[in-house]
Amino acid sequence: MKGVIFRCLRELVLEKFGEDVWKKTLKESNLDENFNVPPVGFVEDEVILKIVQNLCKILNVSLEEVADLFED
Repeated sequence: MKGVIFRCLRELVLEKFGEDVWKKTLKESNLDENFNVPPVGFVEDEVILKIVQNLCKILNVSLEEVADLFED
C-alpha cells in the first residue's frame, strides 16, 4: 500500500485523538512509536490493517466508524 495512505491515517489520528493515541496504536501494532513511511514509499497492507484494527480497539469503535472519520 502506498505510504500516502499511512500518512493520511496518521494525520487523522493525530488531529482528532492526539499523539498519545497514535503512539499507543503503533505500540499495540508491534511497531516503534516513531514508525513512519514516506508518502511515495510502500508499506505492507497487513501493517495498515493491523494499525486500523488496533485503533478500533483502542477507541472502542467499529471499522465503519473509523472510516467515517475521514468524511468529517
